[in-house]
Amino acid sequence: MPVSTRPAGPSRIHSSPLVKWLSHWDGAPAALASTSLVQGLAPWLAWTDAIALSGALNTPDVGPVRSTPAKPAPAAPAAPAASARARQLHADLSQAIRDEPAFIDVQCDPASLGALRGHVRLHQRAMAARIPPLRAQLRQALTAQGPAGAQLASLDAVFEQALAARERQLLDTLPARLNQALAQSQARQDNGGTCAGRQAQAMLLAELAHRLQPIDGMLQALGHAPTGAA
Repeated sequence: MPVSTRPAGPSRIHSSPLVKWLSHWDGAPAALASTSLVQGLAPWLAWTDAIALSGALNTPDVGPVRSTPAKPAPAAPAAPAASARARQLHADLSQAIRDEPAFIDVQCDPASLGALRGHVRLHQRAMAARIPPLRAQLRQALTAQGPAGAQLASLDAVFEQALAARERQLLDTLPARLNQALAQSQARQDNGGTCAGRQAQAMLLAELAHRLQPIDGMLQALGHAPTGAA
C-alpha cells in the first residue's frame, strides 16, 4: 500500500488528550490555543537537531537516522503485522491501567495518595519500555515501502532523538500534577471513594494517547487505522 505524505490538516498542540487533561485542572495550556505545532516545537530543538531534520527532509532515500554505529538490520516487519502489534500494545497498556487494583476504592488521603503515585510510576515505566521498540519496528516497515516511507521514518527518528529528554522530563512531572488535580477535587468536595483512582486512570490514559501519537501517525502513513480505532 502506498505511503501517504499529504498532511491531514493543521496540527494544534492543544488537541492532545494529555494537554486537555492538564488544561481541565490548571488552565495553563490554554495559552497554546493559537500556537501551531511548528511554533510550539521550535524551543525544544537545538541547532544540531535542525541540521539532522534538514538532512532527513532533503534525503528521502535514506533510512532512519541512527546515533550509534549501524548494525545488520533485521528484516522489516510487514505493515499489517506491525499494525496488529500496535493495536495489541494499545489494548494491553490501556487495559492494565483500567484494571489496576490500586486505582479502585482509593481515598483522597495522604497515605493512599503516596501509594497511588508509586503505581502511576509503574505504568509510566511500562509505557516507556514497550512503546519505543514498536516505534522502531514501524520505522522499518515504513522504510520498506520506498523512498517516501524512508523519509518519514528518518523524520520520526530525528524527532524521537531530539525530543526524548525534554519529553521524559515533562512526563515525570505528571504525578505531581495529579496531586494538584486531587487537591482541587477535595476543594470541590468531590472526594468520593474512587476519585483518586479515576483521576490516575484518566491521566495515564491521556499520557498513553500522547506517547502513541507517533505510532498512530506512522500507521496512518502505512494505510492502517490508528491504535485506538475500533
